[in-house]
Amino acid sequence: MQVNQNLSNFSDVSVQTAFVIYALALFFAAFYYGKIQTVIDGRRARDAAKADEKSKVLVGAGTETVASSASGADQEVISLEELAAREAKANKIGGMTQSLIWLGVVLHVVAIVLRGLATGRFPFGNLYEYVLMVSAGVIVISSIALQRKEWRTLWPWILTPTLALMFYGSTKLYAESAPVVPALQSYWLPIHVTVVSLGASIGIISGIASLLSMLRRWQSKGTEHGIFGKLAKPLPSANKLDQLAYRLAVITLPTLGLGIVLGAIWAESA
Repeated sequence: MQVNQNLSNFSDVSVQTAFVIYALALFFAAFYYGKIQTVIDGRRARDAAKADEKSKVLVGAGTETVASSASGADQEVISLEELAAREAKANKIGGMTQSLIWLGVVLHVVAIVLRGLATGRFPFGNLYEYVLMVSAGVIVISSIALQRKEWRTLWPWILTPTLALMFYGSTKLYAESAPVVPALQSYWLPIHVTVVSLGASIGIISGIASLLSMLRRWQSKGTEHGIFGKLAKPLPSANKLDQLAYRLAVITLPTLGLGIVLGAIWAESA
C-alpha cells in the first residue's frame, strides 16, 4: 500500500505539538510542586505554633504565661485565610496542569492514529512507533490512576522521563512512514506489541512510584532535610507510594508475561 505522506506529516506535527504541551505542563507541574511546599510549610508552622502555645500554657500560669505568649506572637505564622488562599492558588495551577496533560494526550493519540492511517496498518512497525505507544500509555494511565489532588505532585516525576523518552524516540529512533517488512505482516503484530506496550507503560509508572517511595522513606514526613528533603516534602506518604507501585506491578508482571508468550506464539507461526 502506498504511504499517505500528508497524513504522516500531520502525525509528526501532532507529536511535536504534544511534546511542547507536555513540556508546558511540566513547567506548571513544577510550579505547583513549589506552591504545595509553601502550603505544607505554612501548615507546619501553624501546628508548631499551636503546640508551643499549649506547652507554655501547661508550664506557666499568670504573668509567666502572658509573657511567654507575647514572645511567641513575634513568630511569623501564616493566617488561615492566607493559607487557604495559597492552597486555592496551588489547586488552580494543578488543575491547569491536568488540563494541559489531557490536551497533550489527545494530540498524542491523534499522532498515533494518523501514523497508522498513513501506512494502512497498525502503527507498531518500528521502535519510533513503539516509543509513541509506550509514552502515550504512560500519560494516559497516569491521568487515570492519579485523579486525586494528593497525587498531582507526581506529575513532574512522570513527565520528565516521558519527555526524555519522546525526545529520544523522535530524534534517534525516528523512521519514515513505510510498510512493514514481510516478516512483520501478521495479525500477531498488533496483538503482541499492544500487550507489551501496555505492560511497559504500567511498569514505568510502577518503577517511578517505587523510587519515590524509597525517597520518601529516607525523607519521612516532618523530618525532611537538605535538598532531597525539599524534593520529598510535597510527595504523598511512603506507604501510599508503595501501595501504588505494588498495585501497578501486580498488573505489569502478568501483562508483560502474556506479551512474551504471544511473541513466542507469533515466532512459531512465522
